[in-house]
Formats: sequence, structure tokens, C-alpha cells
Amino acid sequence: GTLYLSENCIGGVEPYSYQWEYSDNGEQWELVSSAITPSYQPQSLQNSTYYRLKFISSEGCGVVYSNVESVHVYGKLQAVTISSDSSTYCYNAIPEPLYIENQAVGADGNYINQWQISLNNEDWSDIIGEIGDTYQPTSLVQTTYFRVKTISPLCSDTVFSHPFKITVYSMIHAGEISCDDNFVCYNSTAQLDFISQPVGGGGSYSYRWQIASDSINFIDIQGASSINYETDSLTSQQIYRVIVSSTLGCAQDTTNELTINVRQPFVPGTITGNDTVCYDAIPGQLSL
Repeated sequence: GTLYLSENCIGGVEPYSYQWEYSDNGEQWELVSSAITPSYQPQSLQNSTYYRLKFISSEGCGVVYSNVESVHVYGKLQAVTISSDSSTYCYNAIPEPLYIENQAVGADGNYINQWQISLNNEDWSDIIGEIGDTYQPTSLVQTTYFRVKTISPLCSDTVFSHPFKITVYSMIHAGEISCDDNFVCYNSTAQLDFISQPVGGGGSYSYRWQIASDSINFIDIQGASSINYETDSLTSQQIYRVIVSSTLGCAQDTTNELTINVRQPFVPGTITGNDTVCYDAIPGQLSL
């Protein structure tokens, strides 16, 4: 606010001249340029500052100084810092609570903290009712950002913490399996492969191949844990699928069911005809 002369000096010879001075420590003083009237409006301040007014008498009758008036400046408002025990989660998981790790400083020490949320780190919304030192997010299905808005009512100032990013893995999808030909010869093998790879769940997977003859009672195939699988020699129709699990613990999903058909066995026919003839005779016709 404006500093002003509430009671003028006395004595000496009028008219008096005036000069405002300022100091950062109340000891070393500097002139305020062009401030030569009985009142002075300071500019915006970042540090506490001392002021005094120098009175100069006409006709060389001396110089005297007013009392010292100090203007206390609150420290700059600085945002909180927030943290959590983890920052990466599976799809639809409930994260660990977020908490204020370091409180705000500056101003007069009276603050309002408001938790905010964003899906793109650009557009932010207040989380209604969340003004405490901790916040428990609900289950998340996509990567989400959180921050704290700190308001100083006295200084009409607002600052924001650094965003805390919670990475959420997308939902796991097992992909699709196939083979070059769904029909194989009797007692032959088939090569089964993924034609679309698994996605989501953190990107790291384990594989469990299963087999069934009726599309209902699937059982694990011992040792079949690679991304592809060559069947045993088949003599009847079999159905295959793969259970794909996230190695990060983010659930599992099952591929399509792939039916491998087996052709009938290829066996020779039976021929008939005369089995005994005379020497040098022509046998009868042989036929199936």
C-alpha cells in the first residue's frame, strides 16, 4: 500500500524537500529514484523491505530522517510434491493411494489443496471433495495423471504440483492361432502358429497350449509353452487353443479354438482273380 507522511517535521526552514529511501536490511540505504513527494507507492515486492523519508531543510539547516517503516513480504508460494508407492498398474486395477510428500511453503501458511485429474496431462478437472493430504484413486482403465492445486486465499495465488503419471496397461487380448491347412493326413502332424500376436497386459506373456476332442473338456498339453506348437501325429480330429497369461500378473485371455481335421487312413484295396493256372497258361483278369 501507499506510504505517506502522517506527521510532518518541524523546525528548520520551510519549504522542506523530501526523498524516500529503501533498504533490504534496515542498515544500508538507497534512494528511491524520483520519489520526492510526501507519499510513495512502492512497486511490487519480492522481499521484505524497509522505508524511510529524508527531510531536507531550506537554507542548509540540515537533514533529518523519519521513523523506519517495514513492509513484510510473504515468501513465494511453492507447490506441494506428490508421490505414491507405485506408478504402473494392470487394467482396471485400484492404485495405491497418492499422498502429499512435501507440503506447500510461502504466503502466510494457510492453503487450500485440491486434487485434480487428467487423461492427457493438458485438460484438468477438480476431483470433487478431495482436499486432503491423500487421495485414493478408483480403478483405472487407462493411463491417468494427477496433481494438487494449492491456493493461498490471502495472496490470491495458485500453484500446481508436478503431475504424477499412473501408467495403466491395456486389457490383455490373446490373439489368434491358425495353421496352413486345417486338414492333415492320417497319422501326420500340424504346425500351429499365432497369426495375430497377443497385446496388452504389459507386453510380456506365457503360453499354455490345450487340446480337446469335443470343444468342452480341454486339457493342458505337457511341455507346450512356446508361442508356436507342432502337434503329435494325429489319427482323429482335435481342437486346440492357447491360454495367454501376462507375466506381470495382469490376468489372462484365451485364443480362438482351432480345429484340425484328420483325413481317413490311406489303405490299399483288395484284388481278386485266378490264383492257380496251368504251366504257360494265361491267367484270368485280376480286378479289385
